[in-house]
Amino acid sequence: MKKFNQTISVEVSVDNIADQLLETWKGSNFAHSELLTETIIGSSLEQGTISMIYNTLNGYSNKIDFEVGDVVISPEKIYNYRETESGSFEQHYVPIGACVIVDIVTYRKKDKVEIKYNSLNSEGKVIENTKYVSHLLLTRPVESAIEQVEA
Repeated sequence: MKKFNQTISVEVSVDNIADQLLETWKGSNFAHSELLTETIIGSSLEQGTISMIYNTLNGYSNKIDFEVGDVVISPEKIYNYRETESGSFEQHYVPIGACVIVDIVTYRKKDKVEIKYNSLNSEGKVIENTKYVSHLLLTRPVESAIEQVEA
């Protein structure tokens, strides 16, 4: 099926989410269920992750279709240096391009995928960098790009 790569927003009362979470402790004879619910909801409000609680309670997960070790293409832009005809290096703002996924943290509010990529510094030396990016912008490369990254 075609990927739309868009999201919608739904307004839900935080009290309703708290009630739904509290309901999950029912029947467990857990004496501190209200305190635990308040702690979880309060922390998630503070961290901005309350939507993750809602999604989990309703069986929804935003699946990331990549794995650690996958070679991907990132359009995210970085400052990188390129050698000029005179042999000096000039800074340019360019897309990262081919990179490797080194970690996926589904609990981050945004930019859940950590990538590793190479760039040039002002002296022309290759340096390895890591950066968290959005999985929604990553694409799978064609075979020739994979060969370049693995070389």
